[in-house]
Amino acid sequence: YFGAPYADTTTFYDNIDGFFQTAFTQRHNLAFSGAASDNKINYRLSSGILRQKGVVPGSDLNKINLTGSSQAQVNRWLNVDLSTIYSYSINDQTFKGAGGPLIGLLVWPATDDAADYLTPAGNRRRYTNLSAASEVDNPYFNVAKNKINSKNDRLIANLTLTLTPFSWGSLKSILGTDGYTNQNLVLRHPESAFGINNNGILDVADDITRNLNEQTLLSFNSHQLTKDLSISGLVGNAVSDAKSTVDASQGMDFLEPNFVSVNNTNKRTSRTSIAQRRLVSAFGQAMLDYKNYLFLNLQGRND
Repeated sequence: YFGAPYADTTTFYDNIDGFFQTAFTQRHNLAFSGAASDNKINYRLSSGILRQKGVVPGSDLNKINLTGSSQAQVNRWLNVDLSTIYSYSINDQTFKGAGGPLIGLLVWPATDDAADYLTPAGNRRRYTNLSAASEVDNPYFNVAKNKINSKNDRLIANLTLTLTPFSWGSLKSILGTDGYTNQNLVLRHPESAFGINNNGILDVADDITRNLNEQTLLSFNSHQLTKDLSISGLVGNAVSDAKSTVDASQGMDFLEPNFVSVNNTNKRTSRTSIAQRRLVSAFGQAMLDYKNYLFLNLQGRND
């Protein structure tokens, strides 16, 4: 402690206990499964909902998952597997470190009610005579006005075909796709300590990504070359194609302080980035087996 003692009539506020909240997690899951009477076709459908609230107000996660899978023995030599996963999540976060609410909570005086963070006009209530950029943000103001948010929309699907029309081996082909759209937003309110010098800063970015994969394997069962020596192996190919497009924009100098949109800013910059990679591969493997105790493996791959 330093300075003059507080007067006996001073009112103190427990800003820390008043700020934090009890964390909360809620899950709901529902699943169905079944099969045809001859068991040649089976399936499973499931869904899940997750809701989470963190100890810091404004740190929330909401997510939904839908999954489906099925397997079918079409005929004696063809088997089909299909699986899909769809998910959608909304993740609200708070800033960390020097610009986060915990620093403001740490230094906020106990003689002031931190929960009273707005003026009657709805603006940021100031506590000191420092400049607006030098006074740390009130923790309640920080979580209410400064935002970090991401939304993710994702679909994954896989199809596997297994053919065994011959006794000496099998042919398997796997097709897969993984695509998602990720929307990101970072906001520094025009009245906040980190945003006031630019009259607000808003960063938004949309990441659209898709990944395609294919792999085909021709496997050879073990074949006796001599009484003591046998050989088995496989040959295959794979194709992987990935592409990501990111559209990002930044806006500064808000026209209306509480309307969150790049169109609500005077200074705007944008950038689009595209990344793509395609990989085509061929590979093979042979294994020699001598009396089931001495083995020689040969492998090769070209990308």
